[in-house]
Amino acid sequence: MSAFLGHIHYWLYRKIQLLVERENLILEKTTKVVDDLAEELHSISVDTYGEPINPSIPLENIIDHGNIHGWLANQINIASVREAAFIRDLLDTNSGDEAVTCSNSYSRCIRSTRPSMWRCGSR
Repeated sequence: MSAFLGHIHYWLYRKIQLLVERENLILEKTTKVVDDLAEELHSISVDTYGEPINPSIPLENIIDHGNIHGWLANQINIASVREAAFIRDLLDTNSGDEAVTCSNSYSRCIRSTRPSMWRCGSR
């Protein structure tokens, strides 16, 4: 177990932050297309899997210092499953071709090792 936060911990936290940001982008774009349905479906996924973390909170202020690896693994799992459930629900409701296009395009990210080069929603 780690006694302190190292580079890998910040890298994993960045993954969590990006998952939350991408989920918020999908919600924002699909809300423009299907209005309240997107918000309702997202609310269901949040109720089921938990609130997203606030990505602006520094890692050292939010992590369980007694269980660093477990906390990170759990948060990655929660964020991934919540986002996937939201997208699945959007697709299952046949909420329209535009909503499907939004959720598909915003679930793709171009990734780089430099955070400044992350671009969500790009094809």
